[in-house]
This record gives sequence, C-alpha cells and structure tokens, in this order.
Amino acid sequence: MPSNSPRDTDDFLSHMRAQDRADDLEAARDGLIKMGVREYALARGIQPQLLYYYVRQGYIDTESCVCGRKVIDVKSADAYLVEKAEKDSKK
Repeated sequence: MPSNSPRDTDDFLSHMRAQDRADDLEAARDGLIKMGVREYALARGIQPQLLYYYVRQGYIDTESCVCGRKVIDVKSADAYLVEKAEKDSKK
C-alpha cells in the first residue's frame, strides 16, 4: 500500500506538472494555436518571468481569451524565440 508521506505527494505533483507540460506541447504540435503565457513558458523550458518580459516589451503579442486570461499565439511566439536564438548565436 502506498504511503501518504509528503515526499510521495511531492513526487506525484512533480510528475503531474511534467505531464501537463508534455500535454501542452503535444496540443501545440497538433494545431492548438493559443496557450497561456505561463503554460507556454513552462512547456518550452523558459522562465515565465522572461516570457512576461518579452510580452511587456512587445516582442510577443497577447490577446484576451473569452475566459479573461492572456494567451499567446504559439506559432508566433515560437518564431520570435527561434529568430532571437539565431541573432544571439551570431553575436
């Protein structure tokens, strides 16, 4: 019988978060075109604060979802990050 220790709970939650990020990436590949800013950042392995910085600077556009959350276009954000990585690698 599994124990209910805090360590088991932490492992379970960590596993669930990783699975959620993997699901988000799969959904994006399958044509989902909008994601929450935080979800996108975590799915791409980027610090959410950095992605929010790009949004504040106007590098990545957001729009309001019908639920009121800010979402980004996955393809547009991916394109910006690829372009930025290419510029940074040339420096």
